[in-house]
Amino acid sequence: MHLRKFGRTDLQVSALALGARSFGWLVPPDEAHTLLDAYRADGGNFIQTAAHGLPGAPASAGLGRSEEIVGAWLKRVRPPRDSLVLSTRIRLDRPPAGFGAWQADTVQRLVEASLRRLQASHLDLLVCEWSPGAGPLDDFFRAADNLTRAGWLRYVGAAGFPVWRFTEALVRSAHRGGARFELFQADYSLLERAPFEPEAIDLGRELRVALLAQSPLADGFLSGRYHRLPPGTDTAR
Repeated sequence: MHLRKFGRTDLQVSALALGARSFGWLVPPDEAHTLLDAYRADGGNFIQTAAHGLPGAPASAGLGRSEEIVGAWLKRVRPPRDSLVLSTRIRLDRPPAGFGAWQADTVQRLVEASLRRLQASHLDLLVCEWSPGAGPLDDFFRAADNLTRAGWLRYVGAAGFPVWRFTEALVRSAHRGGARFELFQADYSLLERAPFEPEAIDLGRELRVALLAQSPLADGFLSGRYHRLPPGTDTAR
């Protein structure tokens, strides 16, 4: 599998990332390990998990379950740490009344918990998911700077952000110095092109931001697994 330079960073990532957020719910642990083995055997090195479950997932597949499954695989296979680009996602939820959008110690606790579940020494990439209730990200970037200095984190990225909010975050980072978003991640498929075209593609090119297409098969709709019903077929409706 071909490797590509990840934006302006020194990371080299495989052209296809393995999204592991559904591990533990839609994909049971044994099948997840089989997928991870096959992905690595084919030259893949970019794995993304999540510190939370997918929407609608049962409690058993919730907090950090995908990280635990990937962590168990890492313990079994023991690949050289620098042979993988390990990423996880955290969600930017609306803060309680009276609190800021993010507090640095909250971000640090989330990263510490993710590293324990992954049984890893550090994250190559921490990705923040967009929430309409999220305010300015200054606290988050201060936390990223602290985690980078501590050796627990290398880079940060964003998923699902409107382009204008992503650009605003880049501007604020430029003014304060330190960490900035190095990844723009969003749904992108033949059915969902708006999050990328044209603004995000131009932004990535001009500002050397890596772009990652999420759900390129539209949650399986474009995989061929779904078919039209024959004419005259009775349905529940």
